[in-house]
Amino acid sequence: MNGKENNTNPEVTVEPKDEVQPQEQPKQDEGKEQKTFTREELASAISAQLNQAREEFKKTLADEVAKAREDGEKRAKMSADERAEADRKALEEKLAQQRADIEARERKLNTRDALAAAGLHIPSEDVDLFVQKDIDTTHRMIDRFKDLVQTEVQNQIHQRTATKETPKIGANPTKTISPTKSFDQMSYEEKRQLFQEDPAAYQALKDKSVN
Repeated sequence: MNGKENNTNPEVTVEPKDEVQPQEQPKQDEGKEQKTFTREELASAISAQLNQAREEFKKTLADEVAKAREDGEKRAKMSADERAEADRKALEEKLAQQRADIEARERKLNTRDALAAAGLHIPSEDVDLFVQKDIDTTHRMIDRFKDLVQTEVQNQIHQRTATKETPKIGANPTKTISPTKSFDQMSYEEKRQLFQEDPAAYQALKDKSVN
C-alpha cells in the first residue's frame, strides 16, 4: 500500500446513441405519379389500335372470301336441279327467320297492349317478361300477375289498418297523396310509388278507374 487509494471501479465511457426518430408512414398517394402522355405516345397508341382493327377486318374478310369461294366451288359441281334445290332451301330459311322476327315483334306489341288494358303500365324493357308462346297464355299470365298485385295491395291496407302504424318522427300524419292523374294515365313507376307511400289511395284511385 503506498497510501494512495486505488479506484477499484474502472471508468466506463458511455457513447451517446443517436436518437431514433419515428419514421413517418408514407401516404398512400405519395410515390404515385400521374401518368401523362405525350402527343407521340397518344399517336402511337391510336395507331396500334387502328392496326389491330385493320388486321381483324382483314381476317374477317379473308374468312368471308374463303367461304364464298368454297360455296362457289360446291355450287359449280352441282347440277342445275341441285342448284335450284339449294336456292329454294336458302330462301325458305331466310323467309322463316323473317317470319319469326315479325311474330316476335307482334307478340311483344300485343303483350304491351294487353298489359295496358289490364291497367298495368310496365316499362318497355320489362314487357318481354310477359311474352308467351301465344296470346291466350300471355293473357293468363297477365291476369295472374294482376291478381297478385291486387292481393298485395289489399294485404298492405289490412296490415296498416290493423296495426295502426305510428307515423315516423317528423312525418305529417295527416298528409295524403292526391294524384293529379287518373289511374290509367299514371306510369308503372308512379303507380308503384303511390302503392308504397299510400296503398289506400292507390286502391281508391284504381277502383275509381274501374267504375
